[in-house]
Amino acid sequence: MADGFVKEPAVVTRKNFNPAGMSAEEIERLKPKMACACTRA
Repeated sequence: MADGFVKEPAVVTRKNFNPAGMSAEEIERLKPKMACACTRA
């Protein structure tokens, strides 16, 4: 990363996203949807 060829990683979530009360399966199902929404912006 120091040489500038690797970007710093970033974490993106939905606005007001709260995973409390969600199962691990539900969260895994949402991840691709959040990634698609991020790349369209």
